[in-house]
Parts: sequence; C-alpha cells; structure tokens
Amino acid sequence: MQQENFKIKKMKKGIFLLFTLIACALVLASCTQSTGYMRKLQQVDSMMENNPQAAYDSLCLYGKEMERSKSQKISMRYRLLMAKVENKLYLDMPSDSAFQEVVDYYESKGTSNDKMTAHYLMGCIYRDQQDAPKAISSYREALEFADTLSHECDYLILLSIYGQMADVFRMQYLHQEAIKAFQKYSYYSFRANKTDEYIRGIAFMAAEYYEQGDTLKAIRYTEKAHQLYLQHGMRKEAFEIYPKLYFACLYRSQYQKAHSYMLQYEKESGLFDKHNNIAEGREHYYKAKGMYYLGMNQLDSALYYYRKLGNYGYRYETAQGLLEIYGKLGNNDSIQKYSKLCEHEMDRILNSTQAEATIQALSLYNYSNLQKEINEEKIRKERNKYVLTIIGIAIFLFLFYLVYRHKQIYKRMSDRLSEVGESYLQTFKKMEDAQDELNTLLKDKNLLIEKKQEQISSLTEELQGYKEEISKMNKSERKMILMTSNIVESFNEMTSMKRNSKKPGNKDWKELYAILQQSQPQVYERISSCKLSSQELQVCVLTYLGMDNTKISILVDTTAKTVCNAKQKANSKLFNCNTATSLYENLLSI
Repeated sequence: MQQENFKIKKMKKGIFLLFTLIACALVLASCTQSTGYMRKLQQVDSMMENNPQAAYDSLCLYGKEMERSKSQKISMRYRLLMAKVENKLYLDMPSDSAFQEVVDYYESKGTSNDKMTAHYLMGCIYRDQQDAPKAISSYREALEFADTLSHECDYLILLSIYGQMADVFRMQYLHQEAIKAFQKYSYYSFRANKTDEYIRGIAFMAAEYYEQGDTLKAIRYTEKAHQLYLQHGMRKEAFEIYPKLYFACLYRSQYQKAHSYMLQYEKESGLFDKHNNIAEGREHYYKAKGMYYLGMNQLDSALYYYRKLGNYGYRYETAQGLLEIYGKLGNNDSIQKYSKLCEHEMDRILNSTQAEATIQALSLYNYSNLQKEINEEKIRKERNKYVLTIIGIAIFLFLFYLVYRHKQIYKRMSDRLSEVGESYLQTFKKMEDAQDELNTLLKDKNLLIEKKQEQISSLTEELQGYKEEISKMNKSERKMILMTSNIVESFNEMTSMKRNSKKPGNKDWKELYAILQQSQPQVYERISSCKLSSQELQVCVLTYLGMDNTKISILVDTTAKTVCNAKQKANSKLFNCNTATSLYENLLSI
C-alpha cells in the first residue's frame, strides 16, 4: 500500500514537472516572438522618414499578426506606427475614437517621445476631420511632453507639430499665430539639421507676412529664403518661392519690378510647359498676370487671365479682378454682377472658417493649464499639512515657515489666475467688438455700393442725353465741339511749352479719347477697333486734330521720325496705305 502511494506521488510530481516545462516553453516562445516583433517595428520606424512607402508595406505584411498579438505593447506600437505612416502617405487615418485607446496607453506607459507622437497623430486625425479647435488642442498637448533638454528628443516630430499648427492657423486666417508657429518650425528644423525645412519655414513666414498685409517683411523674408536656397544649391526651390516677391510688388504698384520677378519665375522654376501653362496646383499665378495687366491698363489681357484664374476655383479673387476691370470699362451690369459675387464669396469665406473657435480653444487650453497647476498646488498643500501633523510639534516652526511659503505661492497663483481670467474676458470682448465693427463695415460697404450704382445710373442717363444731342448735329458741328473742347486746348497748350515741361498723363489721354468718342463716334470706333499700339493710337488721334509731327512728338514724348513711322503703321492697318502723309486725309474721310 505504501509502495503504491509512493508511486502515485512520484507520478503526480512528474506530471507537475511536465506541465511546468511546457508552460515555461510557451512563455519563452511568446517572449521570443514579442522580441522579434518589437525588433521588426523598430526597423520599420527607422525607415519611415526616408522611405515611408516601404515602411507601410512592411506594416501591412505583419499587420494582422501584430494587431492580434496578445502583447498590448506590440499591438499599440503597431497601431501608433501605422497611424504615423498613414499620415506621411496622406492615407485615411483611424477615427479619433479608435485612436484614443492608443493615446491613453502611451499616456500611462510611453516615453516622452511616445506621448508626444500619440497626441500629435490625434491632432492630425482632427485636422483631417476639419476640426481646427480640437486639432490645436491635441498639438498643444503633444508639446507638453516634448523634452527639449534630452538628447533623445524627437525633433522631427516636434517640428512637424509646429508645422501642422501653423497650417491650421493659416487656414483660419490667424496669420500672427501662424507666424509664431513657423518661427518654431524653422528653429527646430535647424536643430534637427533639416536645412531644406529650415529655409522652407522662413519662406512660410514670408507668405504669412504677405497675407497679413506687411509686404516689406514679406519681401525681406522671401529674399532671405531665396539666397539660402541658392547657397545650398537648391536653385529650383529658390525660384519656386518667387510668387511672394511679385505679389508683394504688385500690391505696392511696382509693376515693372513685379514683371521682372515673374519672368524669372517662368524661366527658372521649371513649372511651365512649352505653351507657358503653369503646373497643376500653381494656377494662382494667373491672378498675378491679371493684376499686372490691370495695373498696366491692358484690360483685354487682364480679363483673359482673370477668367483663366476662375476656371481653377478662385471665385472670390476672380470676381474681385473682374469687378475692377469692368469698373474701368464703365460696364454697369457687370459692375453690379461682380460686386454681388464678391460680397457672396466673402460671406462664404468668413462662414467657412473656425477662427473664433480656434482662438477660444487656445484661450481655454491656457486657462485649464493654469487651473490644473493650482489644483496640483492645493493637493500638495494638503499633503504637506498631513505630514506636518504626523511629525509633530518638534518641527512646528519649520512647518509654519512651509505653510507661510505655500500660502504665498498660492496667492501668486490665484493672482495669476485672476489676471488670466480678466485677460481672457478682455480678449473675448475685443473679439466681439471686432465682429461688430466687421458687420458695420459690411453694411456701410453695401450702402456705398448702392449709392455709387445710383450715381453711375444717373450719369449714364445724362451721358446718353448728351450723345443724343450730339448725334443730331452735322459732322462740322461735331468737329467744332471737339476742336474747341478744354482738353484739346490743353493739349495744344502743352505743345507750345518746352520739351521738358508737363506732358499729358493717363487721365488726359482718357479725357481726350472720351471727347473724341462723343463727338466723332465713327472715327473713334474705326481706330479703336483696329489693333493699334498705344503709341499708334495716340498719334492717330493727334493727327486727326490737325497737329504736325513736331507737336505730336512733344505730346507723345518721342522723336518726329518715330511719329512718322507710327503714322505709316497706323495708315497701313487702318486704310491699307503704306504712306504717312495720307493718314490725315484718310481719317477725315471716315
């Protein structure tokens, strides 16, 4: 009996040992597998910056195994890296609710870089959802975990955070906040030895200064970025940033300087085909062409480029340009049409932004941070009181000092909280006042447009009356009206002065053309319908007024020989006659 019991005990011991060995083997296998997965994930992370597509392919290859892994550490690392590479490749990222599990995990178990990365990617998810306030809040939370004093700090993620924040601010027209973010972006790009990103940050700041209306700083920062690109052998990039230069010059009415930059841009950027069409996504360039030709008063060319701009979805800017063109042409129907369209598109732009909510998110974030500090201070205070009670009277004086010190800190924090709260309320009131001012300005704008439209309509009727009255006169009477007009007399007076004296300006020429159109509509229609150069048109009109070549050369500011050549070209285009002398008789015969 004893022998049998001994055998049973020995058998049980053997079975227990066997199960123990199996369990150890399984644990060892699991650990080995986990170690292998973690090594693969580290390799994927290391190739992500230079070859994100290869990283994505690798994750897809082992994805199902890793996601189903019993190791939470493996599955969470896989989900973090998958979201990271999806963001780099502009693929659909997980929902915010699904990714929150990853954020929570790294909040409790991750390194400072892990926490920063998780919150950054959550911000990118909100960015794709077009929720600007939540995106900014997540980016700011990510910055809290950035340990810039550590040599292991991930500066690539840090500069990406500031870059994404700047983009969100830019899309909400918060240009000052965007400039601050781009400054940080450029700074951390420098620390990460990312020269191209460092220069790009400077170029981005130039763009925001331009959008803010500070064209001098826009030019200065763009020129700085241009020189840095050239110094580092990035010639193509150096000229791709030229739009900021020529747009800034155009807004400063420096048309020749702007034109010079535009020609360099077309030649050096590599963005234009043989037909001089710009690459896809860069069609905003056509606005610059329209602005230039508008500034040079070449309205047909300006009209062409603004309509071309409209084909690529720039509705407000197109309407704005066309309104200005038709304003110069005096086309009342078009003025009314594009004035309303401008107003409509501006309302659409204002309604589509989340600027107010984004500012509020920033303010609330700062406020809640300060409140958290105060709460933590309260907890520390209570804990210290408890410790003081346990220690006893022996260290009473020391405890009294500590309590006094903490009361002073609490007071300073409370004062700071009150100050921030007051600042928040003041900022909120300023924002409301600004909104009221904007509404008032929009209302005043509408009233002004109405008034101007009524004025234009009245003047149009008055002008029509004059036209009807003149149409009843015979040819000689209309010619007399022309020759005795104040503007013609003014032109004659200019010819009697010295050559370096006053010359007719654009306003004078416009007035002369207008009186010619009024008194001699057939002559004006004939010469204006033909493709004459600006100089040839001027020479034709002055010739019709009976002026000789000397007088014409004074008014046109050229030589008599050039006047003669212009007469010959105009005579050829108008009457198919290759002489200069017969131009006057031909004009009279119209």
